[in-house]
Amino acid sequence: MDYEIRKEKEIVLAGVSRMISTVDGQNYREIPKFWDEVNEQRPLGKLFADYGKSGLLQGAMVGAILEYDQANERLLYLIGLEPSGTSDLEGMTVKTIPAQTWAVFRDKGPMPASIQETWKRIYGEWFPASQYEHSGGPELEVYPEEDQPGEMPYEIWIPVKRK
Repeated sequence: MDYEIRKEKEIVLAGVSRMISTVDGQNYREIPKFWDEVNEQRPLGKLFADYGKSGLLQGAMVGAILEYDQANERLLYLIGLEPSGTSDLEGMTVKTIPAQTWAVFRDKGPMPASIQETWKRIYGEWFPASQYEHSGGPELEVYPEEDQPGEMPYEIWIPVKRK
């Protein structure tokens, strides 16, 4: 797996969010539907008014698991971006993620199958064999470039600490 461990500063994300069930893998069906709705309805329009290539995430679109409620088998998922200082964030979900160490995995492929497979490999193969464990906090899916036919590049950012 192509990954690196790196320390990064605080990240602020803004966008639209939804609580999604993880029962019986429902999140693997519901998150792609949520992305389709956002792409069709374009509720992030005001964030794009001054959208640039600045900030830590360089103007990338982001899907973020902000919270995971294990007891109720659901997660809070955000679709958004790192806003500029002049963005109007009224009505948006805003989350500040503190500075921390991340395991950043890079890949590309057809969506959503490719990223779903990478998530499974991270938890099924990488974590058990690595010197790291999840440190708590949001997990990010970062889409640094526009969709390309058949091959969409992406990154998965997971907060980690040494075991």
